[in-house]
Amino acid sequence: MPGDGPSATGFAPGKLLLSGEHAVVHGHPAVAVAVDRGTTVRLTEVTGPRTLDAPFHDDRLEAALSAVLPEAGLHVAIESDLPIGRGMGSSAALAIALVRARQALGGHPADFALLHREGFKVERIFHGQPSGVDHAVSALGGAVAYRKGADGPTIDPFSPPPLQLVVLDSGTAGDTASLVASVAARRPAIDPVLRTIGALTGEIIAMLQRGTAGEALGD
Repeated sequence: MPGDGPSATGFAPGKLLLSGEHAVVHGHPAVAVAVDRGTTVRLTEVTGPRTLDAPFHDDRLEAALSAVLPEAGLHVAIESDLPIGRGMGSSAALAIALVRARQALGGHPADFALLHREGFKVERIFHGQPSGVDHAVSALGGAVAYRKGADGPTIDPFSPPPLQLVVLDSGTAGDTASLVASVAARRPAIDPVLRTIGALTGEIIAMLQRGTAGEALGD
């Protein structure tokens, strides 16, 4: 059980990738939006080793906590209404919520640059070589056009027109790290496909930024 020491809370939303999934890992654009579900992390100072209260618990979660938190002196309570392994950014929301709670407990600011940099530490544990788009939109909220580059990502937050999105749960959890590795293993044979996805995504981003959402989504 947590003690009665100082505590702080961090929240971050999940996300949906509208276009550019997997191609974004290889330098092509993606567009993502935050959703109204997310993850809350509450940190409480305690005496002794770090403790955890979470809806799930495995070795990757422990490694993720250790990537951004000390091994002792904290009780970590995690709550989330995001489905795990469904492409809605559950690990990204966890990453950003953890860092926000840590910064708040220490009385330090949590600007986007810090959140994105620290978020990578957690995301790499869950996804191997992520593009960064998931935790970027989780940190910023709203809609984000994102492109990974050798000198760092290009991140363009924008306000899209009203969108109606339907999300269906397949009932089967995926393994993003395995999928990312599988796509990488098929290169360069699939590079033309990735370029086509990137080109189409670029057109969708331009249409969304102009406000022609129906055209962008084929309405």
